[in-house]
Amino acid sequence: MSLGLFKSKLHLAVSNDDLRPALQHIAFIKGYVYVTDALIAIRQSLAWMDFSPEEIAIMNGKFLTAEAYELALKASAIEVTEDGLDVRLATKKRQRIFISWAELSERYPDVESVLRKSVDKSNVPTEPRYTTQVGLHPKTLSRLLNSMDFEETAVFDIRKPNDAVVVTATAIETENQLAIIMPTLLNP
Repeated sequence: MSLGLFKSKLHLAVSNDDLRPALQHIAFIKGYVYVTDALIAIRQSLAWMDFSPEEIAIMNGKFLTAEAYELALKASAIEVTEDGLDVRLATKKRQRIFISWAELSERYPDVESVLRKSVDKSNVPTEPRYTTQVGLHPKTLSRLLNSMDFEETAVFDIRKPNDAVVVTATAIETENQLAIIMPTLLNP
């Protein structure tokens, strides 16, 4: 069994939009776990979650449904296999269940590209503008904050009024956890 365990409630940030079935899944790509609902995008490092390089390689290109991830989040131990996750639940009876990888009928969006573009330093305005306000929908913001792992403080980097707000945690390296949330412009 692995030392790796999922750290945060990423399943809360999965879309429930039937018109975008790929967004109803959590993706494991090149050492990271990604989740998006088109308003929120989160990336977390699998190495940060203590999964081994071998397990990370097996997980690459695989997907879980939100329900399967939520169940795996309750694990006391996880064994990663080509067919899915062998999960030992953190219960008195130490139940074991097997969670199969999900199949996608469409391509998962390139969340990494969106995240990288959002944190690109060239997006920073040359002069600070302190009069611009952006709105964040309370339910969307709550889902984002509840989906991430914050040991201390959440940091919101608002670079331009129409750009995604970059969200990081002060005690966690950006390479291990990064998110964006789409704002609502209040005063154009």
